[in-house]
Amino acid sequence: MEEGNSFFDVWMYQVSDEIQSLAIAFGNRYMLQGALKYLSDCTDAKGKELLTASIHLHMLTLVRQNFSWYLMNGCISESAAASLDAEFD
Repeated sequence: MEEGNSFFDVWMYQVSDEIQSLAIAFGNRYMLQGALKYLSDCTDAKGKELLTASIHLHMLTLVRQNFSWYLMNGCISESAAASLDAEFD
């Protein structure tokens, strides 16, 4: 905007990908926080087991979808990425 561009143009053409990524990350975090709340409130053993497995699977799927970012930023090692990839095959 400092270069004379309108707010709309900056939002839509220059930072749209970042805004969408932020929204997805927020949604994923919101979902996880809600799921963990339900998990902690769950009193049924079978239900708790199912919730735990579902949360674990969902979070592994998110990590797998973002392998490249985690690898590039040193969050996971190549061997951990290969191990996780083998788990899904």
